[in-house]
Amino acid sequence: MHALPKEPPREMRDTGKEFNPKEEVEKALYKDKEGKIYFPSKWIKGCIENAAKGVKKGTVNLRSKVIQAVSVYPPMIYLTKLSNYKLNA
Repeated sequence: MHALPKEPPREMRDTGKEFNPKEEVEKALYKDKEGKIYFPSKWIKGCIENAAKGVKKGTVNLRSKVIQAVSVYPPMIYLTKLSNYKLNA
């Protein structure tokens, strides 16, 4: 087995830029055209599919049935209580 290269942690690397937590948070958020925070509904479907991964009914794995039967709508699920968040940094 090969050893992984030893690199300093991300925040320790010298990139020439000063770390700005607000910018990092803004890059990671999903926002619509109006600036409202949301997350994709495919995340919910993925969670349900993964939960069904190890469940069997007879010889059939239920994950395949969940993939066929479950749809989550709307495609963007808004986080109403987090729309006006403040970053503590």
